[in-house]
Amino acid sequence: MHSSGQPLLETELLGVGGTSKNALGRASAFRFAGITFENPIVGFANSTGGAFARRDIAGIIGAEILHHFRVTLDYPNGRLILEQFETPDVQETDMSGITWQSEPPDHNELVVIRVDDDSPAAEAGVEVGDVLVSLNDRPAAEIRKWQVAEGLKRPGEEVKLVVKRKEKQVSIKLVLRRLL
Repeated sequence: MHSSGQPLLETELLGVGGTSKNALGRASAFRFAGITFENPIVGFANSTGGAFARRDIAGIIGAEILHHFRVTLDYPNGRLILEQFETPDVQETDMSGITWQSEPPDHNELVVIRVDDDSPAAEAGVEVGDVLVSLNDRPAAEIRKWQVAEGLKRPGEEVKLVVKRKEKQVSIKLVLRRLL
């Protein structure tokens, strides 16, 4: 919880340079290219090293904002051209409290690497190290990580997970809710 009383979710981004610690929260509004985005999800870097620790960068605008625009990079003139084609909508984030990691070499296996306190996942008994077997009766081998993430963004929906824990399969039901 931030000192303003707004909830924050601690996250970790895994990349080539290692792990970056961040927190997700909501800003009251964000104005970009003449458009106001109400209550967008924003990231706050907590990293002490790497690109996210730089103090000359206020933040990163990613796909959640830019997907509302046709983006043209005009390299010869050093310009970024944005043409709005969608009405801004409020983006959602994970509502389960689970952080997944896909395992090499094929990245088809999803492993729980974090369970947020006071989340639907924690309340339902999801544990770090659980391996996804199925989501709502769909085999994990047929689901990509981004599809799992999208499937865990609908408030009020009951989700059925089957996970492998050590040598046993465990069925877990959780009801999604906004954590931010």
